[in-house]
Amino acid sequence: MAQIYAARRNLQQESRPVTKMLADTALGFPVEPPEFFLLEQEGKHQQEDDKIKAEYERAAALADYKQKSAISRILNLVSSFIYMTNYLIVVPTVVTYSNKLGANPAMSSAIVGMTPFATIFSTFLYSWWTSYSYKMPLLFASVLNVAGNIVYAMGYPCNSMLFVLLGRLMSGLGSCRPINRRYIADAYSTADRTAASAHFVAVGSFGMALGPFLGSVLHRIAENSSSPFWQVENAPGWFMAGVWFVYLIFHVLFFVDPPKEEDESPPPPVEKKSGSQGERKPLLVGQKSESSIENRVPIWKNSAVMVNFFIYFIEKLLMECVSSSTSILTYYYFDWPGSWA
Repeated sequence: MAQIYAARRNLQQESRPVTKMLADTALGFPVEPPEFFLLEQEGKHQQEDDKIKAEYERAAALADYKQKSAISRILNLVSSFIYMTNYLIVVPTVVTYSNKLGANPAMSSAIVGMTPFATIFSTFLYSWWTSYSYKMPLLFASVLNVAGNIVYAMGYPCNSMLFVLLGRLMSGLGSCRPINRRYIADAYSTADRTAASAHFVAVGSFGMALGPFLGSVLHRIAENSSSPFWQVENAPGWFMAGVWFVYLIFHVLFFVDPPKEEDESPPPPVEKKSGSQGERKPLLVGQKSESSIENRVPIWKNSAVMVNFFIYFIEKLLMECVSSSTSILTYYYFDWPGSWA
C-alpha cells in the first residue's frame, strides 16, 4: 500500500509540467501560481512522502521481525498462560491454608484477591516501561513471580499469614498481561493482530482452567508429606516458582525486542510570503482541522465506551466472586476437600 501511494505521488509530480503546458496553450499566456502556494504544496507533499516512507519501513521491519523471532511471540503468549495458571492454582487449597495458619477462612478470598489488587498499580508501571523495551519488563515480572511464589510457599513453615499475602501481592505486581497486550499491538502487523489477540485470549482461558486442575493434582501428590516445606497448601507455590524460573531462562536466552517506532520530529514550517495569502487559503481546511480537535469527546463522556467498561467490570466482579468463594462453599456446605472444589 505504501508503494502504491508513493507511485501515485511520483505520477502527480511528473504530470505537473504537462498540465501546465496545456493550461498555457489554452489561455495563450503562461500561468504561474503564487510562490507561497508552490511552497505550501511542496511542504505538504514532503510530509506525505515522509509518512509513506515511515509506514513502509515500519511494515518491512515487522515482516523481518516476524521471520527472525517467532520464539519471542511464543514466549509472550506463554508468559500470559503461566500467569493465569499461577493466579488460580491456589484456589483449591487456600481455605485449608488459612485454617492451618490460624486465620479466619474468609481470609482465603483476600489471598486470592490480593493478586488482581496489585495488578492495578503494576499496570501503570508496565504501560510506561513498554514504551522503551519489552524484554526487561517481562524479565522483571518473571523475577517478581518467582520471588512471590517462594514467599507464598514459605508462609507455612514460618506460620505467617503475612508471608502468604505478601507472596500473592508480589505475584500481582508481576502481572505480565499488560505487557502482553502492548506487545501484540507493537510487534504484529494489522493483518496479524486479530489472530494474535485471539491466541492471547485462548491461552489465558486455558491457563485459568488448568490452574485449579494443577492445584488439585498437587493436593493429591503432597497430602502424605510430613515436611513443612512440602505440604498440600504450599505445594502450588513451589511448583509455580519452578515453572517461572524455567520460563525466565528461556526469556533471557531467546526473547528479542520488536522494532520500535522512531520519534517523529515535527516537520519544518513552510515559509510563506506576506500579503493576501490569508484570503487565498481555503477556508474549509482550517475549519475542518479545528473542528476535529474540538469534537474530541473525553473518554468518560463517551457513553458507548463507559457502558462497555461497566459490563466488563461486572463480568470480572462476578468471576472473582465465584472463583474466590468456591473453596469456602464446598468446604462448609458439602465437606469436600480442596482438591474436589
